[in-house]
Amino acid sequence: MPLSDYIKRYIDEAELENSDLRHPAWLRDFFKCFSDSLRQSATKASSGDRYIVSVAFRDVLINHLFPKKIVIKPEEHLDEHIDISTSDPLGRLLKNKRVDFFIAGKNVDLFIEFKTNLQFNDLAAAMVEMAALKRFFSPEKTKTVQTASLHLFPSQPDIEGLRALNAVIGNPPLDHIWVLCKAQPEFRFDIDAIKSFRKQVTEIVG
Repeated sequence: MPLSDYIKRYIDEAELENSDLRHPAWLRDFFKCFSDSLRQSATKASSGDRYIVSVAFRDVLINHLFPKKIVIKPEEHLDEHIDISTSDPLGRLLKNKRVDFFIAGKNVDLFIEFKTNLQFNDLAAAMVEMAALKRFFSPEKTKTVQTASLHLFPSQPDIEGLRALNAVIGNPPLDHIWVLCKAQPEFRFDIDAIKSFRKQVTEIVG
């Protein structure tokens, strides 16, 4: 099956960045593994299948983007971290929710929701889930909590407007909003954003 245009543009851009000798080794390895994973999976994807990109990205994020000392747990259950009775309808709802990525740091637990795109609905969903996490975070925990949303591609052009929406809500649901691609004038990985994301996460979790 031929590559869809959607998947092909991610592969092309990842291979372009992998060939850039100015990048550090860890970044080139990340892009090589991302493009390889996409190519291996592309034959199983329909022309409109966007889930394949998110699966490939999750795999390389967990295994290739950060120093080995950082352990990322995917699909972390909220019931491990919140204090709310399951006899309550809200409690039953939240106990079954999962966060895309969880990193247990020395003093901070970091929770990250991952969305392939960044648009209003994507960010709103992440905000609601993280607001609930902060509201019911277990008081028995000795560490603080930080929350974030991670996005590959900004479908919504007004990114700063979305950041402002999160900021105006008391105790902002999201402590960080990371966007790793540029939409204008054409699709490109945002190398500075990827480096900053890696650096910030490393610093947050110690």
